[in-house]
Amino acid sequence: VAIAEYDVTGPIVIDIEKVDSNNSRGNDLSQEDRTRLTLHFCDYVREKGYEPMIYGNTYSLFYMLDINEVHNEKIWFAFYNPDYLYYPYELDYWQYSAAGRIDGIKGEVDLNIRFD
Repeated sequence: VAIAEYDVTGPIVIDIEKVDSNNSRGNDLSQEDRTRLTLHFCDYVREKGYEPMIYGNTYSLFYMLDINEVHNEKIWFAFYNPDYLYYPYELDYWQYSAAGRIDGIKGEVDLNIRFD
């Protein structure tokens, strides 16, 4: 495994969002195939001794994947409405902004909350 030389302490995450490119072959996957491949990724990561996680937004988690098949995996959910958080399953991380500002970093950054 390519990450074995690193001291990994957090989850290994797969981002299943749609790619903004006309030649991205992954965008053509069916929901069934994307779900199967995502679960295969999670099983492989777990088999290698790491903790898998799925990152996505409402569209990718509920349309591109079969949420009924993946909701038991750890989820990192991107949802940018600060007035409420809607996700009907257990949630591990919430990315609540893509427009954060951090001293010392130029430009905008993602802001996240980890739930324990």
